[in-house]
This record gives sequence, structure tokens and C-alpha cells, in this order.
Amino acid sequence: MKLKYEKAVSLLANAAALMGMVAGAALPALAQLQQGRTIILIGPPGSGKTVQAQFLRKKYKIPAISMAEILQKEVDRQSGMGRALAPSLASGELLTDEAANDLMMARLLNPDSGRGFILDGYPASEGQAKALDTWLAEHKLPKPVVLVLNVSEDVSRSRIVKRHRADDNAANIERRLRDYEDAGRRVEQWYGSERTLRVDGIGTSEEVARRIASAIENMKPTKELKVRNPGPAGEPEFSKRPANP
Repeated sequence: MKLKYEKAVSLLANAAALMGMVAGAALPALAQLQQGRTIILIGPPGSGKTVQAQFLRKKYKIPAISMAEILQKEVDRQSGMGRALAPSLASGELLTDEAANDLMMARLLNPDSGRGFILDGYPASEGQAKALDTWLAEHKLPKPVVLVLNVSEDVSRSRIVKRHRADDNAANIERRLRDYEDAGRRVEQWYGSERTLRVDGIGTSEEVARRIASAIENMKPTKELKVRNPGPAGEPEFSKRPANP
């Protein structure tokens, strides 16, 4: 489902008390992002996305925005959305694109995102990736650097078991791995090789962080994002990227 910008703004107003947002200051802050960075971390569960997001947060002095944390806050405050999403969060199921897009776009209007941001756990589907590209293009913001952390399923399982999260039971672990092979791989294909940096996720967190820093510093300029004529609903449609080799 494609995100409606007006719906995100409405959700932002409702969530302001929780997230400490000031809606009037949020929109002007977006203009600053044109000189900043947008980074997306992609990888299977247990690949180290959250740990690496924190390294990148410290390096670039921009917020690391975790979809899991956004969801947990909604559940903890027992908002209407939190109550509706609690079963999905407990079972490890993916959110619908509409719910994920609304939550994330509202968060991106926070003034602390004015110099850029790092996304952890979003986009988790091709539909979410398309919505994010549309949102960035509408606001004339830079295309994201997409980092894919490569680890095997065996490594993913081993790491997940060690983190002792309440929802990390055997059934949920296997569900998340299947979801990534399905939806997550399509996210990789959407961004394509020209927008993606693949990094070996095996090793200490410091070793992986150094690989990521090197990959970003040595990345080549990417081609401009091409947008086709607006579709029937008046929303831009993006050309398909080729699958990664």
C-alpha cells in the first residue's frame, strides 16, 4: 500500500506527546537533510543491524531509528495502535505496509532527523521501500545508502538465541528467517546493486563497523532515481531495479 503523506502528518500530531515532536518545527528541519545522510541497514534477523546502527549514529551524529523501538513504545503506552499491533509484535509477524509506513514517516518528521537518519528494521518489504523512496523524492531528500549485512542462517539463529528477547522463541525465529528470505530479499532487489553496499557481517561488532565505514567512504556515486509518470492515483511510480547479481 502506498503511504498518503497527509495521513502521516495526522499520525504525527497524535504521537507528538509520546515522541517529543514539535510538528511546526519538523517540516523546516527536513530541508537540512539535503546536506545530510540517509542510511538503511538490511539483513536477516541476528545480522547485527541494531548494533551497527549505534556505531553509525556515533560516527555521523544522526539518529538511529529502530522500527522495533517505535512499536515497543506504542505497545508500552497502550495506545490504540499499540494494542492493535501487540499480537504481531509478540508473534514476530511483519507489520502491514500501511502501518509500518505511517509509523516511520511520522517519526521521520521529528526535528532530530533534520541532518539525516539511520533506519533499522525498515523498510521490511518492497512496498515499504517504494513508499520511502516516494517520501524522500517528495521532500527532495537524498537517496539512501543501503547497507546489506551478510550472515548465514546458522549464524542468525545462534545470535538470536543469545540475545534473550521475550519474543525470540523457536517458532518466531524461523518465521522471521522465512520472512526475510521472502520480503527482505525483495527489498534488496528493489534497491539493486547500484544503490547497495554488501558487507560481511561475520566477526566482532568492531570489525564489521570498520568494514561498513570503509564501504561508505569508498562508495561510487549512484545514478539518479528515475521516476515514471504518475500513476492513476497521482502518486509517482518508480522503475524496477535489476536484481542483485
